Amino acid sequence: MTNYHFLAKSYDADRTLLRGLFNDLVEHMISSKKDSTLHHYFEPVTKEIYQLGNRLEFYKDIGTTDLSIDHVNLFICKAYKIGGLHMDSAKDPRFVSMNIPLLEDDRSEMLWVDPNQYKLGSYDVRGRTARAGYPDADELNIDAWNVIDRTTFSRPMVIKVNSWHSVDNRFNPNPRVALAIRFAKNPTFEEFTSEFQKKGLIGGG
Repeated sequence: MTNYHFLAKSYDADRTLLRGLFNDLVEHMISSKKDSTLHHYFEPVTKEIYQLGNRLEFYKDIGTTDLSIDHVNLFICKAYKIGGLHMDSAKDPRFVSMNIPLLEDDRSEMLWVDPNQYKLGSYDVRGRTARAGYPDADELNIDAWNVIDRTTFSRPMVIKVNSWHSVDNRFNPNPRVALAIRFAKNPTFEEFTSEFQKKGLIGGG
């Protein structure tokens, strides 16, 4: 089962631009969560991405497809930590995310766990929107996870997010900083892949 595809382009110029734009925000996010037990967290940056618009190559590329951006979040996973095992928008599943690493030397991994290993337990509700869902388990240890797929996060990629997945940043001395782009009308992973393949925007993997 395929859970990800690397994109055909590295979007290096976009990543350089966004590192500069979000530098202060990233520093604030890191400092404000320094003593928190929360290892993986985000801030919405949809407005900033829309304001840049076609200055961003990935934004122009999305515009050549039948897809459109719904919202964009800036995620950070702490250095030497692993993000919580979860599925996105558990009560109203979101299927796909286009993720772009912003740091140049990202040593983190994405991993997926057997979807049948855990039942859905709690989920994070913000306002009237159901967000990430978490496994129904007393204790979660990565050594007990039945990992069915994994990949390094060194390039822009599209990932499946409606089953158990996590960010493994345990061996990275730096935080993992990434954009997560979510799409209007909630396309499936297969629908997204088909649209990007038509335009030659899916690479190897």
